[in-house]
Amino acid sequence: MKIILIQDVAGFGNKNEIREAKLGYWRNFLLPRKLAVLATPELIKKAEELKKEEFEKKSHEDAKIEQALKQLGEKGLSISCQSDEKGSLFAGIGAEEISEKIKEKSGLEILPKKIKIKKPIKEIGSHEVEIGEVVLKVEVLKEEKQKPKRKQSVGKKKEKTA
Repeated sequence: MKIILIQDVAGFGNKNEIREAKLGYWRNFLLPRKLAVLATPELIKKAEELKKEEFEKKSHEDAKIEQALKQLGEKGLSISCQSDEKGSLFAGIGAEEISEKIKEKSGLEILPKKIKIKKPIKEIGSHEVEIGEVVLKVEVLKEEKQKPKRKQSVGKKKEKTA
């Protein structure tokens, strides 16, 4: 039976997609969760129009994001982290940290799964990261440590009793 998906369904299809499904799967899983409706000629036309609009909107957003990433790529991105004397980081830098830093700098929300790191970032220095077709230069800097201030003990000292 033909159905139209109302929402993305993991392992099955995406929103506004027209799919062929078995009756039991539709009746027991998709319908109770309101994930799909039966495909009628009117709904098929509407789903195709929505899909086309969504594609145009997504391509426009992708172009805008890519342009902003190119501007950010020219400037580069710098991240400060704690490291030892040799320049090895205490904690490696992953796609999540890079995504957060991009959001701080430019306001772009990039999913960590779209960030491709060639080799793990575990040392101070310059590294290259790919986001789509844009190559972003990430500069890892040593974070300056601030020495903790010692607290002066106030009050009486305990005396040893024999």
